Amino acid sequence: MEYKAWEDYFVSFNITIDTDALYEINRAYGGNAFAMSLLSPEILKESQGNLKVYWQDNRDYLLRHPTLENLEKLVQRQFDKLQQDNPQAYKLLCRLGCYRYQYIPVISEKGIFCLLWDEQNERKKLRFLRDLKNRALVKFNSEGYYLYELIRQEAIERLKLTDDWKQSHGKAGIFLSTLISENCKTIIPKITCTKVNDTQEQMYLNIENAEIAVKQELTKQETIALEIVYHSMEFYGAGCFEDLRQEPNLLDNVFFQAIRNMVLEYIDCYSNLGIVLYKFALTTHRLGIIDEREGKLIESNKEFEYCQRSFKVSQDFFQTALVIATRVKEDKLMINVLLSLACCHYFRGITLHELGIFLHQIIKNNESKEAFGESKISLNKALKILTKLPFEQKIEEVKKAIHSLEISEKSCSTFIARFLIELA
Repeated sequence: MEYKAWEDYFVSFNITIDTDALYEINRAYGGNAFAMSLLSPEILKESQGNLKVYWQDNRDYLLRHPTLENLEKLVQRQFDKLQQDNPQAYKLLCRLGCYRYQYIPVISEKGIFCLLWDEQNERKKLRFLRDLKNRALVKFNSEGYYLYELIRQEAIERLKLTDDWKQSHGKAGIFLSTLISENCKTIIPKITCTKVNDTQEQMYLNIENAEIAVKQELTKQETIALEIVYHSMEFYGAGCFEDLRQEPNLLDNVFFQAIRNMVLEYIDCYSNLGIVLYKFALTTHRLGIIDEREGKLIESNKEFEYCQRSFKVSQDFFQTALVIATRVKEDKLMINVLLSLACCHYFRGITLHELGIFLHQIIKNNESKEAFGESKISLNKALKILTKLPFEQKIEEVKKAIHSLEISEKSCSTFIARFLIELA
């Protein structure tokens, strides 16, 4: 942020401005807005709002490090001061590092106070939170509270050095579980695709509905379920979802079994939708070729368009399934999703290869070349995925398909060249 923005911000907090001091501070922190919000309560508290006095007392320390390091050192300094001034508020701040705010952006007051398991006095809990707010160490809006990432990283590092790591994740997981038990009666919100009733219009409608569904991010319920798994893994020290499922203490836990089923069903749901939409893409592709042969250009163009749209949605569903499998660190689930994705790329590559040959036969050479190019892209995507997986036979199949495509490209190019020579 520019110098003027810092000046306006400090003035709004009744800080007495000194031009030289403000210029140096702004430059030292690269105009960072986060640094500005951290410094303002410190200036008010330590120097009674006199910027010049504050800068004179702290200049050497604050200028000792490069810009980014300045910010990190400033954060560390705030933690150290809080630990000295208010040990319980310091504990709370460190424990708040257990939440992952990139997935659940804000945490309610109830989610904050559950981390104060060693403090029963409600007024004191409010006082600790108020101190964090006054020091700009916790941000808040109308929906709840959150930490800046730099604050969270420092909180995590300090939390790991204490005995509170395990219990913080346990309390956070229990809090999040109440959000599911209170708000959700069903295991999973279904995204359904109506079965095709032998009509193309119904299939087009299914594709359009899928496009709407896939634009949505993970639902709140899905996100909360994944975060419960994350906190459970940290609590039990499990390296992945599979290890967590084998934890003896959870084998008879009805709620955890419901969460487990939710996560597995999420992955199955999105993977199956990917497969369904891929099959729609194949169907519309074949219909497009048939209508192209019969000279029905309007129909074939529409079919090829919906083929592309359906394939794109298919990939998006697979990616969503992969995101969920990755979040729970489940290798087997990730491999299954990646294999399905690779197979779809492979069969799409084969289909486009066949289309390229057909277009060449009806002397649509530019379109044929384009189909061959898209085929190569799809096959290479399949190969790239499979090389990371233990499926040697499938890798060889894709390599053979790429080789066959190259032969077709060369053959068609040679034919065109000869044809042009004969015309000349």
